[in-house]
Amino acid sequence: MILQLRRQVESLFSIKYAEALGLPEPVKVPYSKFQMYPEDLHVTGLPEGISLRRPNCFGAAKLRKILAVSKCMESKLSRIDLANTLREQVQDLFNRKYGEALGIKYPVQVPYKRIKNNPDSVIIEGLPPGIPFRKPCTFGSQNLERILAVADKIHFTITRWDA
Repeated sequence: MILQLRRQVESLFSIKYAEALGLPEPVKVPYSKFQMYPEDLHVTGLPEGISLRRPNCFGAAKLRKILAVSKCMESKLSRIDLANTLREQVQDLFNRKYGEALGIKYPVQVPYKRIKNNPDSVIIEGLPPGIPFRKPCTFGSQNLERILAVADKIHFTITRWDA
């Protein structure tokens, strides 16, 4: 029963975090980041004495209290943190897609320089129109959001590596 409550709260937190990012799909909350920099995420509507933490930190009573106020909860990110968070998410997305292209079930660091020097070596499909493939740190928030909105359509295919 407590596992089900934890899953429900995790889902709730992921939905509220996605709303703070302006994204339509739930997003995994980087709890450790917000524990280190609590000013980057402002959460209102949590029950008295309860702060944003991993759901496995709570007992059943607190989990039920959180779920009871779920409609009143709201999350807001600081503007700087929003851009950084979006960049990290796009970087994670690209690393995951690159790992998949290699046939690996975990993310692999994308070799941007190598791909830039050998543009025919990797085919990247599914990016929004007008957005070229490059390091996420070169994009603004709007393009990062556009990339994340089509994450499930993005696909990497490795064709060859030139020396």
